[in-house]
Amino acid sequence: MTCVFVVGVLLSLGCGPTAEVTGENIPDTLNLAKHATFALNALNGTTDERGEFMFKCSIVPPSLKHDAFSFSACGPKYIEAMAMNSLMSGIDLDASGSRRPVNYLISCLGDDGLFYCKIGPDRPWDTASPEDWANIYGQGRMLRAMLAVYQLEDDSLWVTRMEKLVAKLKEIAIRKTDSATGETYAYYPTTPGYGDIFSYPKSGWKITELQTKADASNIGKSIADFPDHTFGIPLYLGGVVEPLTRYATMFDDREALELAGQLVRFVMKKESSWMPDGHAQGVIPEQNGQFYGHFHGHTLALR
Repeated sequence: MTCVFVVGVLLSLGCGPTAEVTGENIPDTLNLAKHATFALNALNGTTDERGEFMFKCSIVPPSLKHDAFSFSACGPKYIEAMAMNSLMSGIDLDASGSRRPVNYLISCLGDDGLFYCKIGPDRPWDTASPEDWANIYGQGRMLRAMLAVYQLEDDSLWVTRMEKLVAKLKEIAIRKTDSATGETYAYYPTTPGYGDIFSYPKSGWKITELQTKADASNIGKSIADFPDHTFGIPLYLGGVVEPLTRYATMFDDREALELAGQLVRFVMKKESSWMPDGHAQGVIPEQNGQFYGHFHGHTLALR
């Protein structure tokens, strides 16, 4: 478990919350407990009065602003980081002021368990959808965040929340049979006009088939209206696999593990996200890890 591993590293370095650090046994720059305290202060400094994180940072002029797409995918990352830094520093979420953003993220959980971006007057900067929407990658990050806080606080309420989120991910996955292998694979579709790419409208999927460039002219949309699958599939769908696997292992959920495997089968299809990038002459792209898309997305999928 990540949290247990971090504690072991800190103790081995003499950097536990109560450790006395001197120049004789460890450099000041490696006082990770102290740096974790600074990190908690920095993370809390980017929240608004309700606890929502603001992602657009400017130094000149100094400002912090909200960003709907960043929050939908990365908002829960803050909570995971807060839990880990709380463990490292020995400062609990209440004492650090982190409980407010944690509670705000909890308020974003729908009755069905998913983490939603709410549309309405309280969040006027989010005009990405006519209704509340749930970024699929954000669900993976929310599951990771809840796992981290559960490991920190050992509160069974987090287990209940995780069970609901995972149950909904199982329900809304689109499953198909691979004609070549006979195996079942799964994916989450994308609906233009309802939030970021690969996002679930609260009222349900509007499209269940993945759109391709060939489909664009058939439904009156331009190619620009559809996601670059070489980025979106490995990152947004691949980003759900690791937290699902961790959850399944921790709570012995075989159906969650099965869903993770079905997603892997889809993400790892060549046509899904592993099309060779032929720009480098004299090089066989697929033998050198050169694929169309986003390097971060591909490495995340492989993680």
